[in-house]
Amino acid sequence: MVLLTPGPCMTSETVRQAAALPDLNHRDPEYAQVARDVRGALGRLGQGHKPYVIGGNGTMAMEAMVASCIEKGPCLVVSNGFYAERFVRIFQAHGIEHELMWFPWDSPWDMAKIERALEDGEFEAVLATHHETSTGRLNPISELAEVAGATGTTLLVDAVSSLGGEELSLAGIDAVCCTSNKCLHGLPGVAFVLLEPSFAVRIESFAPRTFSLHLP
Repeated sequence: MVLLTPGPCMTSETVRQAAALPDLNHRDPEYAQVARDVRGALGRLGQGHKPYVIGGNGTMAMEAMVASCIEKGPCLVVSNGFYAERFVRIFQAHGIEHELMWFPWDSPWDMAKIERALEDGEFEAVLATHHETSTGRLNPISELAEVAGATGTTLLVDAVSSLGGEELSLAGIDAVCCTSNKCLHGLPGVAFVLLEPSFAVRIESFAPRTFSLHLP
């Protein structure tokens, strides 16, 4: 069988064989070592960002990132596709003040417009999707990181369908979410958020919005 969908992705025979090994108790030392190995690999993938592993899918990682990494808002969502628009639904579910800067799905971002919005200093964070599966477009996250850094705005990125497969510098990105079953070609059910170390410390003082998806 060949999957012709945006995801889940095809997995190799090696991955499937690894999943067929005997069960491990989560308190078993061997399981703990596997968990350490996974976190270590994600740390290397994350270019020094601190990994937080979640049992769930990419949308859960997006929600964990939003719920944990926003103190009060308001926030700016930059969208030119379906998955950035999903951020809006997450903000609505948590009652966090936000604004959508919408661009047509077949158009690039207007960086000058984004910069003007962030220069006003109103927004706590700006959120965007790196690779929009809905169109296949790769958005210029590094340019957005420069603008966010210059305006003192937190930058949260959905890289669910790009991290590990497309070139993406995490310099200037405070948090990025991803999942196992896209470019990493793992099995579904594991997602993660990578936090810039000093930002990870900062959000420890934020009031929890959720119980099981609160990253700190």
